[in-house]
Amino acid sequence: MDQRAALLRTLRREHGLTQQQLSERAGVSVRTLRALERDEVREPHLATLESLATALALPRAERARLLRTWAQVPMAPFERLFARTGVTDDEQVSRFLAEEYGKDIRYTHVSSRARISASRRMVECRYHAVILALEDGVRGTCLINAADPLVLPRVQLSDVHGCTVAGRREVPTLGLVIFGLQFARPLQEGESAVIDYTVLEPDDAGEPSHRVLRGSRRGMASLAVSVEFEAPPARLWQVTATAGREEVTGAVSRERAPLVQLALKDVPPGSYGFAWDWEEPGT
Repeated sequence: MDQRAALLRTLRREHGLTQQQLSERAGVSVRTLRALERDEVREPHLATLESLATALALPRAERARLLRTWAQVPMAPFERLFARTGVTDDEQVSRFLAEEYGKDIRYTHVSSRARISASRRMVECRYHAVILALEDGVRGTCLINAADPLVLPRVQLSDVHGCTVAGRREVPTLGLVIFGLQFARPLQEGESAVIDYTVLEPDDAGEPSHRVLRGSRRGMASLAVSVEFEAPPARLWQVTATAGREEVTGAVSRERAPLVQLALKDVPPGSYGFAWDWEEPGT
């Protein structure tokens, strides 16, 4: 349980009150009080907190402590990302990726399956991920999806489980659409969340796809990457990208299409997957 929710529950119990009794004294609904004690209300009204403090007859120091803990709610990653004023989206995203992204979490297990249509575009990618909290109070993460700027407005998430979509922002100059994902409840250090979602892109616009790479800057325990082709490419490779450099680690036979798969354990930091050409050289 989050520290602020635990404090409210402790204070209520120290005063020998049930949730029903406190709600009646404070003029706050039982439903609201229950949500506060479960840390399901991110920004309660100050009047609500003051009513609870008054109903509990808290001394000045305890009253200030209660109000202070609720005022110091950490911002979710998506909120931090676009919180600065007077700074362009490009600058905010670049700074966020360099300084903050992934500092409070680690992807321990990731599985993705992309579908490449007969029009040579990636139109669907299904993800399953296990995310480990590296500190207390982790409320969510950001999904940063690269796409052709022509289709950014039509990139969507579907079949989302284990989290909710808390925001969406397009950055056309960087070819990115960013989704804020919020967990069902804040995670404490060492806790994990399991999430599933599908990224959908249109099939009638944008450049052909030429690669699918997945990975993490921290490394992970396991990674599975699958790519399904409705029409096979002319040439196909397994690739690794680390420190900004992409390296071919092996050719893949066309006979393996329409489905190619990669499964790794104890995965070092970097990105792993497949790249391909649609035409033979010289054609």
